[in-house]
Formats: sequence, structure tokens, C-alpha cells
Amino acid sequence: MIPLKIETLLEGRVVEHDRVEYKTGWNPNDIIHSICAFANDYDNTNGGYIVIGVKESNGMPVFPLVGVPKEKLDSIQQEIFQYCNQIIPRYIPRMEVVDYKNEGIYLIYLWCSAGDSGPYQAPKSLYVENGEKADKSLKYWIRPASLTTDAKQDEISELFDKFNSVPLCHLMTVSIERRKLMIS
Repeated sequence: MIPLKIETLLEGRVVEHDRVEYKTGWNPNDIIHSICAFANDYDNTNGGYIVIGVKESNGMPVFPLVGVPKEKLDSIQQEIFQYCNQIIPRYIPRMEVVDYKNEGIYLIYLWCSAGDSGPYQAPKSLYVENGEKADKSLKYWIRPASLTTDAKQDEISELFDKFNSVPLCHLMTVSIERRKLMIS
């Protein structure tokens, strides 16, 4: 279950910023890049949220909501999962289908918490658009503000520093949990 209710996000008229992204429709390249960026959690904001089926204007959700056609919900979820398998190391966000206010307006709601096995990278392009060739070269994606972008060399260094500095208390907790599993 995603901790932040979709109603809170939309009705609170939360501005699209470094933790929230509204998408009118399913665009694999943009969405997978944002998932990867939220997992990298460059600004230490604990990841973020993506809502598919919501048009935005100046960063604000536009009502009435567009929604995702019911017959496309399953295939989009499967594609999200398949494309997330191309994120290295593998990262899968929490995903829910929401029938907004039980009105038949379906949204795909993703919670991309900060990852702990990164830094994460994803292909520059996942599929062919307008006759262009797909670029499968891997990039580190970050979200320094409300824009998802590929990381530059100094930002990549920061990501490696961040993921290589695991707190000692976390290592001790993991060690204790492993011992408990071995005993039981």
C-alpha cells in the first residue's frame, strides 16, 4: 500500500515538484527515467510519486482527470514491470490502480521510494519512436528539481559516494536480522 493517499496528492493540489510527477498518459521513456531518478534520490527527499492519467498545467493537476482507459490498465502495469527490469540494479516501484472516487476514472499510482542498492541507471531510450533507433546506453538519472535529467560526471560521483556510505547502525541491524533468520 502506498503511504500517501491519492486524494491527498490531487485534492491538496500539490504542485509537481521534485517529489511528484503527473503524466497524462503512458510514456515509457519519461516514466522509467523518473522512476530511476526517484530511486537514486539525489536530493535525499525519500523518492517520489508518479501519477499516470493526470494532466498537469504549471505543475498542478488539471480537473477533470483524464484517467487511463480501463482496458489498458493491465498492459501498462506489465510494461512498467518489464521496463523496470532494465533498470540496473533492478528496481521496482510500488504500484496501485486507483478508481478515483469510484467514478470509473482509473489512475496508475507509483511510489518510488529511495533505493538502497544504487546508484541506479536506465537506458536512454527503451523503445523506438518516430522511426528513430532505440539507444540502450545506460544513464544515471536524477531529479534535482522538478526535471528528470541524466546525471553529469560530478553528480554521478556524488551518487556513488551516497550509496557507498551505508551507516554502521544499518549494517548492524542487517547483521542482527540475519542471525535471527539463521536461528529460526
